Amino acid sequence: MSSHFTSFAVAGGTGQIGKNIAASLLSHGLRVVVLTRSSSSKVAEGAEARVVASYDDVDTLAKALQGVEVVINALGQESLAGESGSNLARAAKKAGAELVLANHWGVDLEAIKKGSTGVHPFLLGKLAFPSFVNELGLAYLQIHIGLLTSVFPLLTSVDSEKKTATIVGPGDTKFTITSEEDVGRFVGDAFAKLPKKDLLNQTLGVSGRVATLNELLAGYSITHVDPKEALEQSRDVAGLGVKSFFTWLLLIIHTGESLIKPDNTSVGFVSKDTAVHL
Repeated sequence: MSSHFTSFAVAGGTGQIGKNIAASLLSHGLRVVVLTRSSSSKVAEGAEARVVASYDDVDTLAKALQGVEVVINALGQESLAGESGSNLARAAKKAGAELVLANHWGVDLEAIKKGSTGVHPFLLGKLAFPSFVNELGLAYLQIHIGLLTSVFPLLTSVDSEKKTATIVGPGDTKFTITSEEDVGRFVGDAFAKLPKKDLLNQTLGVSGRVATLNELLAGYSITHVDPKEALEQSRDVAGLGVKSFFTWLLLIIHTGESLIKPDNTSVGFVSKDTAVHL
């Protein structure tokens, strides 16, 4: 029996994070199955495509996961609502997998839960997922990445023509920002280099770059939102919806809660530090 994981299924393997994970695993000579909605979807070269039209049927999902040790949830926002993520874990257990890599591309929610900011309601499912996976009899793995580079312009309401942006607080707090490519490369490196025992029920952190909002928005005219006002907005989910979540993200940048502890060195990972395009 190998001391390392060698076979993987990537749900959402044609999305921005999923396709980078699949490509990285394949570059290390590992076996990859990509779950896709359609037979016409393009998957990473060398991966096996298996069509899963719906994540509602656990039995059908389990058949698609046969023969893999690790199930990676890269479904994106759809797995935060409904049962997609939970059903994927249930199917992983039924198929005989050992580990589920959670859809947790973000920050340390356990630490934030203990602070004054609190966890945004959109993420409560992510917070509970590790315990849910363990209750099924599976191991979990989480990856903390800070903020995704692709989200940054939307988050800060960047207007690249007028050179304006909106942030919470003075903008001088350091935070972690990581690209989808770096996330994928880190996951591939971690599975290729670390033995199973170092991955079971663990949380790893990857850091593409550490910066402040002022550094990333140099040359922009910035509107500064008061942190107290931002905290109220972040809790007004009913009235503001997704905007409340974006405000929450800006708030945890301000408080320093989006600066993650990286495991780049222990994994042997070197970031490409993809630039933020504004």
